[in-house]
Amino acid sequence: MNSTYTAIIKQDGDWWIGWIEEMPGVNCQESTKTGATYNTKDNAKRSFRI
Repeated sequence: MNSTYTAIIKQDGDWWIGWIEEMPGVNCQESTKTGATYNTKDNAKRSFRI
């Protein structure tokens, strides 16, 4: 099964926030865009392992 998901990464003040549109609860907050991108992807992968 190959699915496509939409990751949103936005800056909010000093923080970067990320979430997956199609996966409620998959989100993160980081101090860098790179960190937010990595952790959003990692959180999505982890949600499939549960």
